Amino acid sequence: MLIILGYILRKSKTGKDLLWESALNLYRPLFLIIIEICFIGINIYLWSHSGINHLLIFEFDPRNNLSYQKFLEIGTFLLRLWFLSFIIYI
Repeated sequence: MLIILGYILRKSKTGKDLLWESALNLYRPLFLIIIEICFIGINIYLWSHSGINHLLIFEFDPRNNLSYQKFLEIGTFLLRLWFLSFIIYI
């Protein structure tokens, strides 16, 4: 979707090139953090389905921790906000 949008919006209404590469450099660090949150959710999902007790290994409190569903919800929500903000900035 981002590549298609970049191709469509490569020129503004005045005919000048849009500077979306600078926007991509501005938004890249936050994107990497959001993707890392999603990957943590995927890791927890795989660990729990393969029988690895990650709570014991990382010494988390078993009564007060986030499940893989919550990590994925947080990551996808932040990804939607990031994408909307990026599109509005462009």
